[in-house]
Amino acid sequence: MSAIPNLNGISFAASSGSNSIVGGTSAGAGNLISGNDFDGIQILADGQLIQGNIIGLDSLGSDPIPNGSDGIEIRGGINSMIGGSASGARNVISGNTRNGIEIRDDSNFVQGNYIGLDSSGTRAVSNGLSWILVISSSNTIGGTVVGARNFISGNGLAGIEIVGIGSNTIIFANRCEGNIIGLSASASTIVANRFGILITNSANNTIGGDTEESWNIISANASNAITIGKSLNESNSVGNAVLGNAIWNNGALGADLANDGVTANDNPDEDPGPNNLQNYPFNITATCDGTNTFVDCRLRGEADSPYLFQYYGNTLGREEGQMFLGSTNMNSPPGDGNIPSFTISLPPVVDGVAIAITATQTNLNDTSELSSPELVVFTVPIDTDNDGVPDSIDEDIDNDGIPNILEGSGENGTNLSPFCMIKTLKIRDENAIMAHAKNNTDIPRVSRTYTTSETPFKATETCR
Repeated sequence: MSAIPNLNGISFAASSGSNSIVGGTSAGAGNLISGNDFDGIQILADGQLIQGNIIGLDSLGSDPIPNGSDGIEIRGGINSMIGGSASGARNVISGNTRNGIEIRDDSNFVQGNYIGLDSSGTRAVSNGLSWILVISSSNTIGGTVVGARNFISGNGLAGIEIVGIGSNTIIFANRCEGNIIGLSASASTIVANRFGILITNSANNTIGGDTEESWNIISANASNAITIGKSLNESNSVGNAVLGNAIWNNGALGADLANDGVTANDNPDEDPGPNNLQNYPFNITATCDGTNTFVDCRLRGEADSPYLFQYYGNTLGREEGQMFLGSTNMNSPPGDGNIPSFTISLPPVVDGVAIAITATQTNLNDTSELSSPELVVFTVPIDTDNDGVPDSIDEDIDNDGIPNILEGSGENGTNLSPFCMIKTLKIRDENAIMAHAKNNTDIPRVSRTYTTSETPFKATETCR
């Protein structure tokens, strides 16, 4: 197919009025908007609704016919919706020369789209820079209702980049929630971005949230899952909260303040920088008696300040947050602000899990990097099926009549994605898992599941 380009495919001038619709949710309502010299869609008016379109690809949604700049650019105007949670609202925005979506005005919504993927959601068709470039405030990327999740994968720079242009231009209060970043639409195949989420010159943004529905899944990106600030001098990128989320198997850190690798704690915790270089918990110990997991840690904090501690289980031995286990709140004492060693009880885990922890100073919303993971030590023999035979010598750990060696890394040989694994349901034979991992490096060392009601996913979705 050969393009016959316009300057922009569709353009809404500020004078064109509000509440126009491009595409729709019914079969055949979408448009093919590709091969234009500049943007696929350019918006300078309020309240536009863009749904069901293919932007930057051929009519099959398979191969790139790039627009010369962005797939969609919101240059002005508020309250536009790109996609939506309804069936058929998804746009496929991939293969464009610059960004999938560039947002330059406030209070817009991006939901339910494939960007950086083909229309099947299985293969990368990269936008040249970022999936979503946000240069404005109070926008929402994703959402907490069924269908609002964006699939943000296969892009040249970052899945989501939130950036103020110049050190004196600060944007703030954007929310990224419920998205999958770095995987295919089935969440079973790696389709990596370079960075998962990149925040620079921007304050008071939220990645994830207080409920499971708001958590993002950020996996298999080539570098950091979340980067806040490009250098130690970026003291205006503060108040960026990273809450919940499932983060694993990325090329570098789960969360990196200043994009310089692990940042050393300091005492007292008063240095400027991204998220005020919030200290992470240290001196961690973790034990499990088969009923509870007991985690002990300390924090060097600021005097008389409130902190939220969030606890994650990991199987890959990295500073990541693969499986959310629980949280607690503590106040630092007056004086030096150091929170002495304290213990929290969490749900039981299985052999091979290590605990990593973040600290968020809640009056400032500064979240730390994840701590170094500490392997859980078991104080009793592990017996998953309670048959009196320890797992170390039990040939059928879950007592389902199928030997461990035949079950691979999931029930009857299926592969379970790590975000569907937690809370002590199954352990598989170590040799079988390791043999499987040689051919599937994204599969963790020990495989676990939760029931549908326990996962961050909605009950109608499949955890595979």
